[in-house]
Amino acid sequence: MLNKHVYLNYGKLKLKGNYFMAKKSFFQTLAVFFASVFVLALAGCGGGSSSTPAAPPATYGSIAVNTTSAGISWTQSSQSTADSAAISACNSASTSGANCYTFLQYPGTGNCGAYARTPTRSAWGAASSYTLATAQANAITACQNVGLGACSVTLSHCN
Repeated sequence: MLNKHVYLNYGKLKLKGNYFMAKKSFFQTLAVFFASVFVLALAGCGGGSSSTPAAPPATYGSIAVNTTSAGISWTQSSQSTADSAAISACNSASTSGANCYTFLQYPGTGNCGAYARTPTRSAWGAASSYTLATAQANAITACQNVGLGACSVTLSHCN
């Protein structure tokens, strides 16, 4: 026959089974209470929040060109709006008519676009990157790879 009163030995304490269960329940309740107070204190002071801040809205940029001019747009709300704005800027600067077309799209907040050309406009290049200096360097490289002379950046901007 099993003894109804089982004794548990924890260090110097000897607790009877039923009494131990009551104490365990009390300590569990106490632990939950203090954990709740701690969480509420963190929430009240703004700490412990796991929500992430909202991402910035997406922005779009574009570079449009023709044989005599170029145009650039940045921080537009859609790619089609960015393309239209760049084409409009290119057409306004054009001396050879309104034949501008989108040459480079650089979507994304923080993305940069650059356009480089030779002084005679016989060659051009464009590039994008998440740093303006890299976009400009890559645009010069793209232009010079054509092999028609030294190139320099004439348009650049970041979203």
